[in-house]
Amino acid sequence: MENKNVTIEQIIEIDDAVFNVLTKDAGNVFLVFKNNNLEQTGKALSLFHAKIGFLKNGIFEQLESRNIYSANVLYRAMIEH
Repeated sequence: MENKNVTIEQIIEIDDAVFNVLTKDAGNVFLVFKNNNLEQTGKALSLFHAKIGFLKNGIFEQLESRNIYSANVLYRAMIEH
């Protein structure tokens, strides 16, 4: 197996691409929730996604500035809560 090094910039580009796909289809996803009497689930998922996004972006910023300790603190907060 080949060892490939991935930069934080490449990870951010991939994350941005995934975000764009999810954002584009978000309306359809919430229609499914609404049509199946799951509106509260859709709202909770939306808030969860936003909160995770803030933590994820904070982790990326810390990694870009090579502040590994702070990135780890944010990562731990993300996975534990």
